[in-house]
Amino acid sequence: MLGTNAGDANIFVRCLREVAHKYEVTILLEPQQIPHVMTNFGRFAVIPVREISADCLFEYLNKNAQSHDILLPSGFGSVKLISAHVERLSHLIRIVSLPDAALIEELDDKLTFAHYCTTHEMPHPVTIGGTDFFANMPHGMTFPLLLKHRLGAGKQGIRLVHSPEDACAGSESKVAEEFIAQEYLSGSDFAFNGFCRDGAIISWSIQRFHSVKILGRDRLRISTFVKNDAIYDLAKKLITMAGYCGPINIDFRYVSATDRYYFIEVNPRFWANTHYSLIDGVNFIDVALDAGIAAGSVQPQHSGKAWGEPTKTFVLMICFFRYGLLRFLLSQSALQLKIELIDNLDRLYSRYIAGRIRPTDK
Repeated sequence: MLGTNAGDANIFVRCLREVAHKYEVTILLEPQQIPHVMTNFGRFAVIPVREISADCLFEYLNKNAQSHDILLPSGFGSVKLISAHVERLSHLIRIVSLPDAALIEELDDKLTFAHYCTTHEMPHPVTIGGTDFFANMPHGMTFPLLLKHRLGAGKQGIRLVHSPEDACAGSESKVAEEFIAQEYLSGSDFAFNGFCRDGAIISWSIQRFHSVKILGRDRLRISTFVKNDAIYDLAKKLITMAGYCGPINIDFRYVSATDRYYFIEVNPRFWANTHYSLIDGVNFIDVALDAGIAAGSVQPQHSGKAWGEPTKTFVLMICFFRYGLLRFLLSQSALQLKIELIDNLDRLYSRYIAGRIRPTDK
């Protein structure tokens, strides 16, 4: 596994622990990241590399490819790196299915994805490039609207603006070509998670996101795994049309006033909560590695199970007497609690080892 950083690697470790009997894993990672990787409960080895780059990856594989069966990326940086060099790498080692570099670029950019949706008549909020927006504000759009970085991830680089003056008050206009202006749709957030081969969905899960407000602020974000045929059909249309291969995460917004679902953005990679789907019966890392898993053979349970923060939920429930939080706490999956327990034990062990090997003062 080509690590991007310890945080990305740990997402994969959580999934691989559940199928530890099937795999022995070697993680390539920069030295400063290694102490933060949780590898003490599974068959893992971590090997330091100078940097996460094509040169270092080829250098390692030229010497050691015969010792490994398959190459797996972790974070988005390693997905793009491997995809960009897939032809050369495939002569050395088998690679998990990944989207090609051009498709990654098209889908990841929020402006080109908006154009893709318009071209293929897929529902999407009205979106225009930042350069056009700031040159001719509001360019036919109504406020409030969203300013988003074209390549932003994890809700970074997003600002809700209520007027032209509000839009110009930020720094976005100074680098307008890096931003989009997008129609704001009030509604509920969903995500389609999938792994695909040649335009076919091998396995998937669907999340609905909820926020719990206390004292006027969102204090807790919870995701629940649900069955939603409308979202599945929209995702399948995109995946089939693009002939998509590899991991994919698609954000949707449901607007109850019109009873419509809208594509918001696509993440052509593994996503930050990939391991959450374990509680719905889908291990996306196992699906990616095992080419013998046929399309549709690993289906989500649509269990209605929720993934959140049990400790934080318990504290909020005690402090604010929110009995809805108690119901959520009782709905927690035993698998999530097991994963979090092992994570905490692993962190304690890593800190203990780090303390033991700390260099002594001369």
